[in-house]
Formats: sequence, C-alpha cells, structure tokens
Amino acid sequence: MKKLFFIIVTIQMLFGIDVIELKKGDIIEDDVQRLEKKYYKVGIQNFKDIRVKLTNLDQDIDLYVRTETLSDIMNDVPIEERVPAIKKNHCFSSYSNTEDEECRYTIIGPAPGDYDAIVYIMVYGFKSSNYTLEVSEVEQEKIDLLTTDTTKGKVEKAKSKQYKIVGKAGETIKVSLFDLTADADLRLKVGSKARRNHFDCKSINKGTKTDSCSVTLKENKVVFIQVYGVQDTNYSIKRELPNNTDDQALIDKAKKHCLGKDNSSSSVLCSNEKDIVYILTEKTDYQSNIIHYASYKVSIAKDNESVTLLKEHSEPMWQQPHTSEYFIKKLENTLMYGTVTATHEADIRGSYNFYYKEKSVLSFRYVEQDGNLRKHYTSDNGNKLHIEYNKDIYLDNASNCQEVYDISNPAEPTLLSKKCTPLYPNLLK
Repeated sequence: MKKLFFIIVTIQMLFGIDVIELKKGDIIEDDVQRLEKKYYKVGIQNFKDIRVKLTNLDQDIDLYVRTETLSDIMNDVPIEERVPAIKKNHCFSSYSNTEDEECRYTIIGPAPGDYDAIVYIMVYGFKSSNYTLEVSEVEQEKIDLLTTDTTKGKVEKAKSKQYKIVGKAGETIKVSLFDLTADADLRLKVGSKARRNHFDCKSINKGTKTDSCSVTLKENKVVFIQVYGVQDTNYSIKRELPNNTDDQALIDKAKKHCLGKDNSSSSVLCSNEKDIVYILTEKTDYQSNIIHYASYKVSIAKDNESVTLLKEHSEPMWQQPHTSEYFIKKLENTLMYGTVTATHEADIRGSYNFYYKEKSVLSFRYVEQDGNLRKHYTSDNGNKLHIEYNKDIYLDNASNCQEVYDISNPAEPTLLSKKCTPLYPNLLK
C-alpha cells in the first residue's frame, strides 16, 4: 500500500525558489494559491518512463515537468532556469476545470548510462486549489520505432496510433504521412506522447493529401508521432532525411571538381557514372555545438541538375568519439566506389566500404595498421577488384594478405582468391 505524505518532505531553498524534494512512488497532498507556482524535484532512472499525476482538484490548476539537461549542468545555470516554466518544459497538462492533470514521458538524461536524472515539477495555480500529487516510474508503453523505411498501418475514426524516433541534439526530425485512403492528421511532440491538444507540430490537411511535420532538437530527445484518424483509413508513414545543405552550393562544388575534369578528393568523388558526383560533408555548428555529417549524390547533367541526400546524422561536439568518413582512391572501369571511416579513440579504427548504386557491397574493418588497406585497384577491364592489407601486424604470425574479387556483377562481388604470406618469416623458424 502506498503511503500518503502531507508534505513530510525536504524543502531546498535555492536562489529564492522553494523546491520540495520527493522520492519516486511518493503521493503527497498539498495546495496552491491563485497564480502561485509550487516546485518539486525527484530522481528518475535514465530512459525510464515517468508519470506525474495531479488528482482531487478543487479548482483549475496546471502541471509542468522538465528534466535537467546537460546544458544546465555544463553552464551551471541557476535553479530558476532549471525548473519548468509555461513556455519551457518537456511535458505539460492544462485541462480545464477540475479534470485530472497527467504527464507521462521517457526520461532522457544529460548523458548516457544507468543513473537517476533530476526531474523538476511545477504546479501552477490557475485558481486556488487543493490537490494530490503522485510521481512514479512506470513500465514503458510499447511504441513502434519509426525509421526511414516506409511503415504501413491502419487507424480507426477518432482513434490514434503512436510512433517514436530517438533523436540527437541538432537533428531535424521530419515525418511524412501519405498513401491515405481517407482523412487522417499528423502530430509530433518532443519528449512526450503527441495528442490532439499537445504537440509541437501538426499537419491536418483535408482528405487524402500528404501530411508532413518536422521539429528540430536542441537536446537528445525522443520524438513522439501521432496518426489520428479523422476517418477510418489506411496509411503509410516514414521518417524523411532532411537536407541541411544548400543544393546550389553542392552543385557548384561538384562542377568545380568534376565538370570536364577529374579533381576527386577525400570529400568529392567524380564518379565513373556520367555526370554523377558524390560529396561528403562534415560541418561544425559552434553556436549549437553540433557536428553535422551528410553524404550526397549530385547530378551535374545539363538541364538535369539535382541533389539527393543519401544519409545524414548529427552529433554533439562533446560526445566522443567522433567518426569521420572519406573517399579513397578512385577505382577504374567500374561504377563501384569506396570510402573509409576513421574513429579516433585510444587508437584509430574504422572500416573500408565499397559501394555500388549507393549500397555497401563489401566491407573490411581495421585497427591502426592491422587490416588497413595498403592497395586497392581493378583489373580485367574493371571486372576484378584487388585489395592488399596486413593482418595480425602486432603478433609474431603477422602476414600480408592479397584478395581478388570478381566484380563483373558489382552488386554481388565474389571472392576468387586469397593469399597470405608471413611478414616476418624469420620469426617463425
């Protein structure tokens, strides 16, 4: 049986704001005067769901909840900026009259890991009222994860379906709802479930028109997506990859390197496919402390210039390690091309990836010089791929390996031969 507390709690006087410290599972009875704000805080395990509920209201009051962020800690912001506010919160509930108020959302703390994140709660007295406040961890509701792959579904009239996307700081989360057989609406909410009156973005086009919504994240957050059935309808939904780089700037860069010449570099590849250029970008936004990574396919064909975003992600500058990607030496007489990733930790590690039509068809991992490609080239008019690398380089049985692949069908490379010879034969005698 849950215990009932009548404000038998710890009150912290911080910069003039009273913060009542709770424990998860506490139920307390309290009151608030008209236009008064009362604050509470509680530790909730990272990545758990929290439920904050106000019941037994005499008059209309509102509920606001906010999780302490990395920015709060790094910038040592005062308590006045850490507690929730009417326009600064991760969840709010403001039903009219004496209806129960409830906030439920997934805690995303300042950093990864298993620990209790600090959650602040504000009860705002729209009118003077008594209330009961309950704070608890709850089992996470199973909500399907939305990806860039198309998901098909069905929703009934006046019912809804929820999805979620785990986003990183600096990312723009864009969702499209399409292939409708009748009318449905789309809503996005950062940090808590999207509802008809609780959203950060909504698209309510009439009939079977495509709905689209986007939000940009300032912190690592879960974005919740609601599909609401105005009528019974089938639908398709997916996450779109937003384009954060000006298309014309990419086209100009592609032309500068590849129009009538081949000045391929570590970030620009003049493809063997006519008028097609691949570009890798890595941009640091020092204002928001975010690094943006993206790859593009650019057509520089006359009267048919275009830019296609292939993939994109963002990482906070403070998050380590970072992984960069570069083009490797261009292959001859084939539409295959290669990149190498480099993750800088105590050592440098990553992978070599060979692509055909933007799909990775071969991959080789390396750590420092172990597995690092020494050579890669084609022969037999582009029908064979040769690679050479050192294996187990830090051991006595280190060897030099040469592999040959049949790439006459570049979508499905086939290993033809592999030969490894000792690097230090005298050590094996």
